[in-house]
Amino acid sequence: MSSRVRRPVLIAAAALIVWYVVVLLLWAVPPLSDSIPVGLDRSPTMLVPPGNAKQISQTVECNSLFSNSARDPGPLPTLPEQPTSFAPLEYPRPACTAVQRDARIVFGLNTVFVLIGLIGLAAVNRRYGHETAQETASHPVSALPA
Repeated sequence: MSSRVRRPVLIAAAALIVWYVVVLLLWAVPPLSDSIPVGLDRSPTMLVPPGNAKQISQTVECNSLFSNSARDPGPLPTLPEQPTSFAPLEYPRPACTAVQRDARIVFGLNTVFVLIGLIGLAAVNRRYGHETAQETASHPVSALPA
């Protein structure tokens, strides 16, 4: 097998493996977070005109994508109070379920693409390594003039 073919393939395979480990350690293993829009802030402390209320979100800490449950049981963070003339802020959807589901999909796609890349590199290495071996066999060194 030619080192001209083998070395770039090994470098590319190593890069794919390093990419996968970095994604695993820096993104997949740590806990996720979910930013949920909870309504318009109409609190008296807002310094904006009443018609220009600001959309606010609440960040909720979630479990990692490898956990069985999206978040640990317990109450969600409390939301700021609104004036009585306005509807109170509320969570419009369950916290963390969509974030964990989407993270699992992205991690699964990343895994599939890394595996496809490694299989493709192995096929390239096998094909071009085999062709180089055949070329060497058809032109033995002893048959070359000195």
